[in-house]
Amino acid sequence: MENHHTYGQGAPRGNNSMAADQTTEQYRYRSHEIWKSKDNNNMKYLEQIGIPFIKMDYQYNVLKWNQLFLDIVDVSKKDLSYHRLNDLADQSFLMETIYDLMNESVESGELEEEYYEDKEFIFHLRALPLEDEEMVYVLIEDRSLQKQFENY
Repeated sequence: MENHHTYGQGAPRGNNSMAADQTTEQYRYRSHEIWKSKDNNNMKYLEQIGIPFIKMDYQYNVLKWNQLFLDIVDVSKKDLSYHRLNDLADQSFLMETIYDLMNESVESGELEEEYYEDKEFIFHLRALPLEDEEMVYVLIEDRSLQKQFENY
């Protein structure tokens, strides 16, 4: 007799949607609420879930990024360390989109979203301003695989 295990069923039968905004004991906020929270310890969330990101201050100084971000953008660590975002925006269309999105989020004080698409890739960008600290996080979600499946 064989044991059958279902690991991570996508959605219950008859339901074509998934619950994407789950809360856990570790993170007591839904994903869209975490950015509105004043609890800065929740910014560790970015590091732990492995989303490409860049952190900048309102003067366009690049403060932090992760390796996943470097894997996506065509910018070196040296350039990120020594150049401001407004200078880096001239190097690629993706960095220009990040620059524009950052400006929109600083101006509105709200989460701003944008899609960046070229022949091979599609990225969902989110700019998350932290007004109290005068910083902005820009997160990049790679939707390229989704684009490939839609083309079949």
